[in-house]
Amino acid sequence: MPKGNSMPSSDAHRYTPRIFAAALLLSSALQIGESLLPRIPLFPWLRLGISWAILLPWLLSFGTLPALALFLLRNILALICGGQAASSFLLSGISGAASLLLLGPLVRFLVQRNWLGWAGAGALLAAGFNLAQLGTAADLMVGHSGLWSQVGPLLAWSGISGGIVGGLAFRFWRHRDWESLSRGLPDLPNGTLASRSRPLIAVLCVATIVAAFAVSSLEASWIVLSGAIPLGRQHLRSLKGAWPFFLWLGWLHLPAPGHLIDGLPLSQEGVTAFVLYSLRLVSFLLVGQELGRVLPWDKLTRGDAVWAKGLALALPCVVGIFPAALATAKAWRDPRPWDVHFWDNLRKQLEFTPVQASDQGTARKTA
Repeated sequence: MPKGNSMPSSDAHRYTPRIFAAALLLSSALQIGESLLPRIPLFPWLRLGISWAILLPWLLSFGTLPALALFLLRNILALICGGQAASSFLLSGISGAASLLLLGPLVRFLVQRNWLGWAGAGALLAAGFNLAQLGTAADLMVGHSGLWSQVGPLLAWSGISGGIVGGLAFRFWRHRDWESLSRGLPDLPNGTLASRSRPLIAVLCVATIVAAFAVSSLEASWIVLSGAIPLGRQHLRSLKGAWPFFLWLGWLHLPAPGHLIDGLPLSQEGVTAFVLYSLRLVSFLLVGQELGRVLPWDKLTRGDAVWAKGLALALPCVVGIFPAALATAKAWRDPRPWDVHFWDNLRKQLEFTPVQASDQGTARKTA
């Protein structure tokens, strides 16, 4: 049991595919559950980052590269399940990877020597993550240097959110280890998602995403969108949940200096920039989610690496993550530990009988 600033168990034999699969499903569920909370309209990328309550101890236990693998695959699962907007997937993937690679070894070193507590570790990682996310958003998604004016509030939020998550993680891990955390994982044979693999469509999705960010004219962007709509037509409904991002783009671009439009506080240049980046965002929202569904997962998960085998164990459970996470979030007053509640909900979604309920029923019959 970790005491003070000590880390959860990091014995080499405990870094197993089953433990990786459990951590992957639990961190994805936390991220999906948090995605249901309302966002601040002008800062739609800001959130608490509750899934780092799993990622932080994973980093402290197993190191930077295993943490990077868990982080990236968590984002992919959240994208597949529709719990994360595709634009958030891009921002989160780039900034989180940069934060882990640059700060992960330092955070682990400081915590190992009790020079930094868990709350401080969470705050430091959150600051690196949010700064990298701000830079990514300013360059790729927004194209406006004015976004850097938010550095001060962003760092303040990083200290608050990272400290809270680090404290939650330490409180949860004081009496846990990775083996106990993975005990509720449904016993399923190695497998992959249902047969949705369509490599040609996956290639088209990747090409469309690249084109959406490569072109810089409105005419070309409309052409890219006309190709994105047929690919992602089943995700058109998800666009309504992205309204804060469009409000954010309008706030940054529409008042840009230039030729005013009929006396309005809008410029032709600002409107052009707003439409361009909105078209990019719509294309990415539509195609990004479809890409997660059509990738050839069976080929991508082959190999002897722990993360690959762990992903293969987790994929059959993916179809139940979103409803199980939602049910767990709704029952936040349940006295049982949240992970036990999530595993039971996941088993129900997969038409398994919860272990505890089954044991209790047997006990009643015996009595």
